[in-house]
Amino acid sequence: MNINLLKSKVFKGYLNTLFNEWEISNPRTRQNLRILVASIALGSIFTSITTGSALTGYIYHIGAGDFIFGLVAALPFLGAAFQFHSVLLLRSRKACQTITIIAGLIQRGLWLIFALLSIFMPDFGRENPIWSFVALVTLAAVAGNYLVVSFTMMLSNIVPSHICGSYLSLRNRFAILSASIIGILVAFILDFFSGDQGYVIAFLLAGLFGVIDILTLFFVRYPDQETERLQNKMPIRQLLTEPLKNKPFRRMTLFWILWNFSYMLCSPFFAYYILGEMQINFMTYTIGCLITSSLTSLIILPFWGKMIDRVGCKPVIKIAFAATGALGFIWILAKRGNPWIPVIFFIIGGFFWCVNDLASQHMLISQTPAKNKAAYIATFSVLTAVLGNAPATLVSGALLGLFEKATVLFGKSNGQPLLDRYQILFIFASIIRILFIGIFADKILDPSSSCPISSRRKK
Repeated sequence: MNINLLKSKVFKGYLNTLFNEWEISNPRTRQNLRILVASIALGSIFTSITTGSALTGYIYHIGAGDFIFGLVAALPFLGAAFQFHSVLLLRSRKACQTITIIAGLIQRGLWLIFALLSIFMPDFGRENPIWSFVALVTLAAVAGNYLVVSFTMMLSNIVPSHICGSYLSLRNRFAILSASIIGILVAFILDFFSGDQGYVIAFLLAGLFGVIDILTLFFVRYPDQETERLQNKMPIRQLLTEPLKNKPFRRMTLFWILWNFSYMLCSPFFAYYILGEMQINFMTYTIGCLITSSLTSLIILPFWGKMIDRVGCKPVIKIAFAATGALGFIWILAKRGNPWIPVIFFIIGGFFWCVNDLASQHMLISQTPAKNKAAYIATFSVLTAVLGNAPATLVSGALLGLFEKATVLFGKSNGQPLLDRYQILFIFASIIRILFIGIFADKILDPSSSCPISSRRKK
């Protein structure tokens, strides 16, 4: 499937037009950029299933509560510490490719094995399904964190700096389109098959497409002169301290730690709330929320990418993140069984949420030095995950218990609280986001008005 995709005349013709516009003439660079687009189109199928409604529905199906859901959401971030070890292995561009392939095959393969065991050994994990699933997510998270640094290094080595924003938005558009198509199929499967069957089929598809995604990276080729060492050997102590001695890098990392905390404080629970408490079925959620959100992101991503290339990340972040915070107040109007508020929320959100990944990737690639870049990437990823994302998901699970008691403060209607614990959490997170962007937005180091971190001079 991946070979046919790469050979598609429509696919290649569209990309060739963009490459000509971007003045990319090197055939090998063009081929590598095509492969990375094909890879994310396949990989987004894996990601959308293993982090989206199928994952949420399965956790709800096996009887896990808010705490377990928060734990499963936090595990990929808690495993980020393994990224420091991955840096020690990344000594050349070829090593980046090798580690990416090995870690990716392990991560995707675990989900494939889980699905196959569930098919051919129906009693697998039945005695304790919750902790069996937690074990799967934990092991996959470890492998996935090796993948984060090595693949980001591949991107930084392949993508020309002058098209970074535009190209990343292009990849994200292909990812969104692919995830949207598979999302409809998975929603149909989950609504049609009862019990474990639908989830097993979904996880099987995730594993298969995930493995194919990684296999496409075998075709990435570097020119001989570009296989030199990326970094010098350095002890683990220096690995941990060198990036943190860089003041601009510290500021950038702190900004994303705080934003990720506010962003993840409620985001993992949207699907859990809609599919569970609001009793919306998978197809309605997928088409009404995920697909519509994806379409709005597809429309706006080229604009955001070009804006970042022209004016930098700071103005884009201020607009998108402020809108993200304000949008959360719409949950005040949500009612059980009525999908319209979630649909409106996701449609509008699609215009702004896509900036999160786009801006963080752009800043990480463009604002870290070429020398020992892997150490900077790992430090950024570990700190934002362990101090930002993971605590937020764990705290949100605890807050839901607290907010359950707080529902009485808002009164009742027809015997039901006017605001349930999830609505209170979503509004609380929105307030935190607005306060954050108001306090910290002006402290962002704008890449459009300064040089990369390695070349800045202390005043």
